[in-house]
Amino acid sequence: MESGISEQKVSIPLEIKIQPYDKISILVNSKNPQLVELFNLPYVSRQIGQVGGTSSSQGVSGYTVDADGNIDFPVLGKIHIAGKSRAEVAAFIKNELITQNLVNDPVVTVEFMNLTVSVMGEVNSPGRYNIDKDKMSILEVLSMAGDLTIYGLSLIHISEP
Repeated sequence: MESGISEQKVSIPLEIKIQPYDKISILVNSKNPQLVELFNLPYVSRQIGQVGGTSSSQGVSGYTVDADGNIDFPVLGKIHIAGKSRAEVAAFIKNELITQNLVNDPVVTVEFMNLTVSVMGEVNSPGRYNIDKDKMSILEVLSMAGDLTIYGLSLIHISEP
């Protein structure tokens, strides 16, 4: 290896787990849409821009995980979700809805609403970026930040465990 150049092993995370203060959306669907209305938070409309502006943004309300790792889900009550993956939370809620005979055919979708990555250093656009998938390579993150500058020399070796 050349002097001045080092190689660092990068571990690849298996799956992102929910943590306190994460914001997530949980949508429950079924063949009977009236039945699942009770389990879905309402869509909210917020004004953006200047006072009296006409532009607005619509989006789904989300759950903010409390300091103890819980959310208060309609009908099911307080659920501990910290340390679980999106798939584990969806499977748990689906199972509870079926076993409590609330919905026979639920489809539960769990999404992060505040999943971000911060990029600092010798890149063209350092900053914080929203990401929309659970796994990203370092190359994808660098491309979001506009690639390395001419001063950002990097030798990247990613190995799987």
